[in-house]
Order: sequence, then C-alpha cells, then structure tokens
Amino acid sequence: MILAALPAALVAAAVLIAKPPAVAIAAAAPLTVGVDCPLTLVGEAFTVTVRGQAAESLVGNRLVVRIKGPAELSQIGQVSPELPEAGKLVLMLGSSASTGTTSTAGPIATTSTNGPATPGEATATTGPSSTTSAVSVTTTTTVSARVGAVAALESGVLEAEVTVPGDTPSRSGAYLVVVEVKAGADVVASGQAWVGKADPRQAPLDLAFVWPVSLGIHRDHDGDFYDQVLEEAVAPTAAGAGDLRGLLGLTDRFGAWDFTLALEPVLLTQLRDMADGYSRIDASGVRTEVTSEDPAAENAAEVLTMLKDLGSDQSVEVAVSPYSGADLGALAVRGWRDGFEQIQMGKQEIKQTMGLQAPLTGGYPPDLNLSTESLGFYAAASIDHVVVDAGLAGLLVEPPAAGAVTVRARDTGNSRVTLIFASSGLSSLMTAPWDPGMFSAALAAELAARDQAAIVVSPRLEFSLVPEAYLHGLGEILERTTWIRTRTLTALVREHAPDTRPILLQTHAEEGGGGYIEESLLSALEAAHTDVTDLAAVADTTRLPVEAAHRALYMAQSRWWSRPDTSPKEASIGLEYAKQARSLAQAELGKIRLDGVGSTRVVGGKGVVTVAVENDTGYPVKMGLRLGGSGLTSPAGELHEIELPAGRTEIPVEVEKADAPHTLEVALIAGSSAIDEAGHPLRFITIMTVLPWIVIAAVVVAAALFLLIGRLLRAHRAGRVA
Repeated sequence: MILAALPAALVAAAVLIAKPPAVAIAAAAPLTVGVDCPLTLVGEAFTVTVRGQAAESLVGNRLVVRIKGPAELSQIGQVSPELPEAGKLVLMLGSSASTGTTSTAGPIATTSTNGPATPGEATATTGPSSTTSAVSVTTTTTVSARVGAVAALESGVLEAEVTVPGDTPSRSGAYLVVVEVKAGADVVASGQAWVGKADPRQAPLDLAFVWPVSLGIHRDHDGDFYDQVLEEAVAPTAAGAGDLRGLLGLTDRFGAWDFTLALEPVLLTQLRDMADGYSRIDASGVRTEVTSEDPAAENAAEVLTMLKDLGSDQSVEVAVSPYSGADLGALAVRGWRDGFEQIQMGKQEIKQTMGLQAPLTGGYPPDLNLSTESLGFYAAASIDHVVVDAGLAGLLVEPPAAGAVTVRARDTGNSRVTLIFASSGLSSLMTAPWDPGMFSAALAAELAARDQAAIVVSPRLEFSLVPEAYLHGLGEILERTTWIRTRTLTALVREHAPDTRPILLQTHAEEGGGGYIEESLLSALEAAHTDVTDLAAVADTTRLPVEAAHRALYMAQSRWWSRPDTSPKEASIGLEYAKQARSLAQAELGKIRLDGVGSTRVVGGKGVVTVAVENDTGYPVKMGLRLGGSGLTSPAGELHEIELPAGRTEIPVEVEKADAPHTLEVALIAGSSAIDEAGHPLRFITIMTVLPWIVIAAVVVAAALFLLIGRLLRAHRAGRVA
C-alpha cells in the first residue's frame, strides 16, 4: 500500500442516516480519491485512498467519507447526483489514534473528543479523555484508517487510507464515494469515486469484452500519408486514445483475460504500407520519403508482429469489420451488394496480415447496428455471429427470452446469423473520462437490476482507441474478482447458445440526407459504383486493375470521410478515392471496343455477319453483345453473351432479312451499361433483288443477238449477190 510507512492510524465511524446534510463545495480544493478494488461483493471491504493539498493546516479538521446510493444507471457519471446516503465514516485529523467502533445503523451517532462534532456526523478518535454517546445504534463494526504524519497535515498535505467495512453498503448496486475535508461546517477539500457492489453468486458471471480497433484512413488516393496519426499510434511512447501497443499488450500483462478484438482491416493495410517504407505529405504539400529503416516504419513493423502474436493467442478472438468501416446499411438501402464484398475483403486482409489459419466467424458492425439487408451480407460471407447493441432486440418480430444474450436471427431471404447483444448502458459509459470505477458501478447496477448469467460490453468508439490506463485498470479489477469469467464471443455463444428458432429481424436503414460534403460524396460514389460494378460484371475480380478499382471504391465508402468532425481536406480525399475508382474502371472498360463488321453483303434472306471486337485489357472478359437495327432480325435474339480472350475476336452473328432498309446496330454491354456502339448498313442479295437486272440483261442479250443475227444475214445475202 502507498502508505505502508505511515505510522498513524485513526478510528473511523460509519453510520447510516436517512438524509445527508447539504454541503457547499463550490470553493473546495480537489482531492484525488482512489479505491483499491472498485468492484466488490456485498460483505467485502474496500479501501479508499485520499490525496490532496490544502492552503492551510488540516490538523483538527474532519475527513468525512460518505457512501451514497444505490444509483440508477443513468446517474452514473454525474458530478452531484441526488442519492441517499448509505453510510458514512468520519475521522478527526491530527489526533493519535489506533482503532475504534463505528455505528452502521441508527439515525445519529455522536462522539465527543477534543472538540465538538458537527451534528449528524459520527466522529471517532482516541485520547486520554473521550466520551461517546450514540442514538439508535443497532450494530457496531471495527474500522481502521491510516493518515499521514501530523507534520504533513500541518502543511496542508493529506494522504490517507480508509477501509470501508464489508457491510457498508449492505445492498448491491452502484455507489458514489464522496470524500470531504471539513472545518466546522465548511468544506475545505472534496473528491469522489464510483464503486460497485454485487451480491454473491452461485455461478461465475460470463463477461465478454469486445475492443474495437479503428483509427480511420490516413493515406490519400496517391498512396501518400497526409498526417502522422498512425505514426503516433505505433510509437512506443504513445499515450491516450491512439495507443495501439497498450491494447495489443493486454495478454502479456493479464494472461487470464479472454477478449475479442474487432479490427478495421484498412488499418492493417496502412500499417503494412508503413512497414515497407512510405511517403508523407505535410500541410504545406512537402513530400518526405520514409524508408523501411526509419524508426516510424520499424514501429509499424513491430505492431504488425504484435498483431500476429495476438492472432495466435487462444484467449483472443478476432472479429471482422467491413474493410474500410463502411456503413453496410447505407450501402444496402441503395441496392448495392458492396457490403458483402467489404466483409470478404476485410476477412482476406486480416487473415493475410495476421497469418490466421482458422476461419473468421465473428462480425462487428462499426456502429453496433444491423439492418435486415446487412444481416444477409454477414451471412453470405460465412459470418456465424455478430455483436450488436442490445436495443436491436426490440426490432425482432418476436421478443427473445428474458435475459438472453444471444438470439438466432434471419432476414426475409432466410439468411441467418447469431446476434450477440452488447449492453447499451454499460457500453455507453465506456468513454471519457475512462474511469474503471464508473464501469464497476454500472456493472453492479445492471446485476442488481436483474440476475444475468452473461454480459457483453463494447465501447462505442469512433476512430479512436481505448486508453491503456483504462485497460489496465479493468484488468486489475478482473484479477481481484474471482466471480467473473471473461469470454471471447465464440466461447460465449458456445456457453449461451440461442434456444429458439431463427427470428426475423425487421429493420431497414434509411437513406438519410446530409450536408454539402455528404451529398458530394454520395454523388461521386454513385457514379463510381456504376462503372466499377460494370467492370466487375465482365472481368475476374482478382485481376489487379479490377481489384484496384474495387479497393478505391471501398475506401471512398468509409464513414471516415463523412464523420461529424471531418475536415474539408479529408472530405476531398474521400472524393478523390471515388474519382480514382471511376477512372480506373473506365480505363479498363475503354480497352474493350468494337472494331467493325466484316462483309456487309448477305447472299439470300438469311446469313452470317462477322462482328470484330478488340480486347486490349490483357485478360479474358465476358461481355454482352446486343444486336438490333432496322430491316433485319437476329434468330439468336437481341442479346448475346460472349467471352473475349485478350486481343481481336471475330464473332459470327446470324441475321435474317426483314423490311428494308437494312441496318445492323451492335452494342457491347458491360453490366448495365453499353460501353461501345456502332451501326452498319447491310445488303441482302436475293432472287428478288437481282431479278430486274436479270430481265434487263436478258433483253440486252436478246437485242444484241437480234442485231448480230441481222448483221450476219445481211452479210450472207450480200455475199450471194456478189
């Protein structure tokens, strides 16, 4: 203990009273209040540590420790919530004392020693002449405390430890420990801390932590990093909400802590790029080349190694998020299937970078929300279970069983996943000021409200990380609470499997409006999506140009570009990703073109016309060839599916004569778009076409024969006369 060397020990008196006295604390100096274990069972004692500095001597003042509560979940985190007083300890500072007795019930208990006590407070000291009187005392408990030396108190320095008895408070729930230094009726200094009290359990509580790992996109469409956020996140000295090492080192510090890591895959892509050496552009546009030997690149490589080690740890499960952190519901509402591809690409990135061999079966929507349509994306990507906010249970057409933490859900197409409900109240309190005591109080409040066999928690973070100090604080609490058993999501589903048939999830994402930035991004996305989808419809998506177009499109779909605090510079980078995706797709589709028609003459009323197509992509594609025109029909129908190898291909097309004039119109179809069109006049040569010419020719021949015969006859007669 921090005060092990301090010799003094005072007597604390605790008393349950109906209503605490009003105290003005506006001008009070701050006290730092800590608790050795903020989460304990009813009947277990805990120790409160107090540190502070006052402007005047503290000798003769009282140190008052109030236990207020139980608090509702909504009150946790408030500075001055209206709470009943469940217990109180009062110490007289500066007296020589060892131990004493404390009243734990009764309206008022008073002790008179070396000076008067304030009415309503129980004061405990020892000395040569002390008398004690109590009113309505029902039980007494021996309580101990230790305070710094008198010399320190005289200089205004307070360091104290106060042990709160196990029966204070006597009920489970969330409690606020309020510590005050009082001089008479004035509050000299004050501080507070939250704690939780839980009832003893027959079986351990299964507690599943899901830690999101997302920092956004910090590389532009040209591959340059435009800020140093990731450099700071991987640095050994990183601190605060951007510390990757603190999260990845949890298993080394707390080996018995099982948890789930919800990775945003695009972070891994960026770390790989950093480890290989990268370029950075500062605010003025100056580019700096960072080699793989640079400390920043080496730090990225070290973090990647930590991630790989974490992936091989049996106590850690990795859950898949959409590749770029896209809102899958927003994609689905526009009829796009990109959500499935986002998850597939995310799985591929995680398995490749972390070297995972086992299949990834857990999913994590970035906002813990899931629409009916996006449920199908996860199911199609072979995701078995998805963690969602517990509020989603109200959108099932049938209510799940009371206290159920998992349920099997389906969409209208009967695609199925297991939903794992993360506590809304607990998760909402896992935020700044990142207080493990608040989490302890909230957990105790949830357990006091209803008995639960399992609870899932996941902080609602937007492109930031959980601070290392908070993680270590929770880890220390878990080490001391033997009645909590931590679980990964897979282990939780195995222990608490759904016991009902699949229930329809009936919720749909809405196509909400936005400001200028959101509308501009959406317009660019829609244009890019059409071209990229057309390219994917005709080409193998593993081809590098096709994959590059898809990756740029998925980067443009990230929620990062339209988050509330995005800057115009960042939004413009998102627009450039969309433009790049469209440009790449158009460039590839532009390499496939019509190259004319062979002979335009067809002998007879039916024949074959050769259509030439040039494919300069360097790989085979599958296209649609749409035929039309006037004065002819195609026996095979209007649309032909064709496979084009690289290079020139001549495609025979059967045509049949109809009403004149005869024009063949040809279009190359990629997906839903025509990428090239041309029209060619045709000439059908039939008997009816040449008959007039035959008649004319016959007349000409007959006339010629007539003239020739006549000339021959005249010549013959002339010869005979001669």
